[in-house]
Amino acid sequence: MVLTKGRKAAKRKYISLRGRSMRVRYERFSDQVASENSFASISNDVSSADTNTMSIQAGMPTLFDVGNKELEDPGPQFTTYQKQKSKRVENWNAIQDQLLQIGIEVTFMPSSHTCISCAQNVDQIFRCMDCGTSALYCQSCLAISHSLPHLHMFEAFKNGTFIYINVDTPVWTRPDSHSCMSSYHQDIVIIDDKGRQHKRVMQFCSCELPAETMLRSYLWPSSPKKPVLAFHIGLLEWLTALMLECQVSAKGFCEALKAKHSKHQQGLIESEVNNVYKILMKECLIQYRNFQHKLRHPKHLCEDLGTGTQCPACFQNPKKIVSFDADFQLVRKLASGYTTSKPKHEGNFFLDQIEVDKFIDNYSSGVTKNEVECNEFQAGNALRSKVKNKKLDVTAVFGSTCRHEFPYLFFNLKHGERIGYSVFLLEKIVAENKNVDIHVMYDIACLLESHLKKNQRMDLLDAVKLSIPAFHCYGHKMACQILYNPRRTIGLGLSDGECVERLWSFLGKFSNISKEMTPENRIDLLVDGLIHYGQKVTCKQGKALSDKLLRAEDLRQKSSQMLQETLGTISGVSAHDVRQWSVAEKQLHATNSTIRNGNKNQFTPSETYAVNLKKYFHFSQAILAVEDPEVKDDMKKKISRTEQDLKRYETAFKTQRWSLGMEAFRKNIDSAKKKKLHTMIEKMQKMMAERSFLLEMMKKYARGQAVAIRVGKLLKKVNTTLKRMLAEYNMEEGPKAPYPEKLDFDTLKLGTTGPEVADDVKRVLIDLLETVDRCEEEIDMIKTEMNCIIKYYQKQHESVYKVFHNSVNRVDQSVLLSEGLNIEKKLAYLREMFKGRIDIEHIPLNFHTIVQLTEPYLGGDIDEIILHLASDEIKLEEADEDEIEDDTEALDDDDD
Repeated sequence: MVLTKGRKAAKRKYISLRGRSMRVRYERFSDQVASENSFASISNDVSSADTNTMSIQAGMPTLFDVGNKELEDPGPQFTTYQKQKSKRVENWNAIQDQLLQIGIEVTFMPSSHTCISCAQNVDQIFRCMDCGTSALYCQSCLAISHSLPHLHMFEAFKNGTFIYINVDTPVWTRPDSHSCMSSYHQDIVIIDDKGRQHKRVMQFCSCELPAETMLRSYLWPSSPKKPVLAFHIGLLEWLTALMLECQVSAKGFCEALKAKHSKHQQGLIESEVNNVYKILMKECLIQYRNFQHKLRHPKHLCEDLGTGTQCPACFQNPKKIVSFDADFQLVRKLASGYTTSKPKHEGNFFLDQIEVDKFIDNYSSGVTKNEVECNEFQAGNALRSKVKNKKLDVTAVFGSTCRHEFPYLFFNLKHGERIGYSVFLLEKIVAENKNVDIHVMYDIACLLESHLKKNQRMDLLDAVKLSIPAFHCYGHKMACQILYNPRRTIGLGLSDGECVERLWSFLGKFSNISKEMTPENRIDLLVDGLIHYGQKVTCKQGKALSDKLLRAEDLRQKSSQMLQETLGTISGVSAHDVRQWSVAEKQLHATNSTIRNGNKNQFTPSETYAVNLKKYFHFSQAILAVEDPEVKDDMKKKISRTEQDLKRYETAFKTQRWSLGMEAFRKNIDSAKKKKLHTMIEKMQKMMAERSFLLEMMKKYARGQAVAIRVGKLLKKVNTTLKRMLAEYNMEEGPKAPYPEKLDFDTLKLGTTGPEVADDVKRVLIDLLETVDRCEEEIDMIKTEMNCIIKYYQKQHESVYKVFHNSVNRVDQSVLLSEGLNIEKKLAYLREMFKGRIDIEHIPLNFHTIVQLTEPYLGGDIDEIILHLASDEIKLEEADEDEIEDDTEALDDDDD
């Protein structure tokens, strides 16, 4: 028990009991009592009776003296955030009634009867619902101000309230002033960006399709031929944005449009058409999303512009780090239809499913089964990866991302997570990335590597390095945690391998929408979602890399300092020794893995013959003393099997039966014994290392936790195996040189050579050294990635500028000019983000020069980057500093 004076003695301790929070307050002792007691602590070894006696003798109050003081309720204690929140609630409550009164007046009463256009006071006043609450007109000014085609709605103030009215609107003509003798008028229904329905008259002609004429007026036709309904593109933009960002279904969006309007405006939503959802689902929405994608990525004008499916940081990067995983949320029901056409995004992200299925069908029948599994993972096991539901056509999506979280390659699963799927994806990645250093991070990388070795796929093993993602690594055996840990794998930097899990948390939300789609529509929706996710990653990539670089440098500095401080407390140990420990530990587990999967003792045929011959003579002598008939029969069978093995060797090598006194027998039996002892010691050392590892893990978890129980069972199993192996070793007869005659736990500890250092200290030193190494790699990798991003956009700029000058079409030039300006803004932004990190020689401004603009202005956010003319002035409204500070603190607290 330690007693301290000052603020520490006044700390409050919170105890959770049955969902409630009880606060136990430790009161300060009085100044007089505290000054009389100068001792700082009392040994924990002293009994409670002696402690109370010492306390009384020293004049110090005991627990009985403190009594109820410790349990006094100090009353509610509010944090700064709670106080600010309470103040904001009070401020809103104070003006709630006034806001309601004003809202009623604005909604149901005109502010005046004066026309805002002619300033005349009239008895009959009209209001435009789209121009604002103050847009009050007389009848003539209302017609004049809305003389062009529009989608506004109006109300008239009659008999004390506003009433919706129909006003004649002009015919919608082509905005390019096209005139034609074949023109004709047609009634159509237009759904505006607020979801309201309007009946309008539109002029068409035989020079172009009605759908093309509608698009000129910023309307999207409901069908390609003879459409009678059109959607305002602003409405479809909102639907697409909510679908991709929030995974809102089209059905939910249509219902939300109804909920958006009050009960007084419900008639405006379905005044002409009752079921808008069905119209959207008849290919209308899917075609619009495809149109929007092509409009935003005009790859048809310039090949290097891309389609938003390539990671800029991976462009010409000599290293590629990829994460694998499957998402079993993204199923598809078999009854949801069949393929009627190819996906519109064919070739982007998703691989050809026919090729995948054919590979799996052929692969599953001709591979060698893994004998060893790591902690019984279901992934990779064909027997436990069958289709679990016959009603599902697709059971999951198997995919990959690069280390920058950008989506890479995907395909559908028709079974569970079979090992063949990862082999197929591995082959695709190796084929696409020639002369690139490839690292693959997969939940069951240990099983995948073992599978590839079993099936002699050295072409893949030589081309890639495998590791397990950081968080999944702790679910594996100790050997896997050491051999495949990303923090102990050279070349991975600080990559955690969990990027694909973060992608699934976004993409998995599409399951409610996509599970009942046709195959091609489902693929298109998922690809749209992946493109959207990739664009979000790309937009923040500049700042993300800068922040990662700062964190890597900070972690390197702290880890290096801790490493030096820890080494300073141990004499005779250097960083070189720590690195040797790390290498020896990996070699130990790699060697034992080879022993476990191959010939345990690596005996030669002659050594095997000598061992069998010794067993034969031993059984032949032992059977003479056996009287039990059953035991005698068992021994006869063993003698018969052993004699058959001896005869096979003698026939193969054309030799006579050896005697126990022959030199060849003694030489081979001694050699076999040494190999056996060596193998036993290596296995026991590995078990000792695993035991030490499990003991360290036990310290991290409280007793009773599921993880602690599991680790405890593994520890018990390891101890049992160790005791059995030690007993087996010590029971070996004859001399054991150069190995010890007797073995115990102490002589088996890892790292017996060199300075004596505790196992837990060794592990800390190894982790610190490996962290420093990974930080060095991360810093180099990030700087390489920064240069790759600059090259990516410079390549795009060069190509766009070349196509722009070769183009004679004014429309194409306008599109390319806009793309070029955007690329130059992006490069200017990246130059600011990477300043002081890498050298950027030149940022092109060719397109800015063409449009006579100054260099790009970089705002605080990449989405806020704008261009301004030299004569423009940026004016900022001053806000109340106290209010801004209060809101900022509140936002920071919310983030915390």
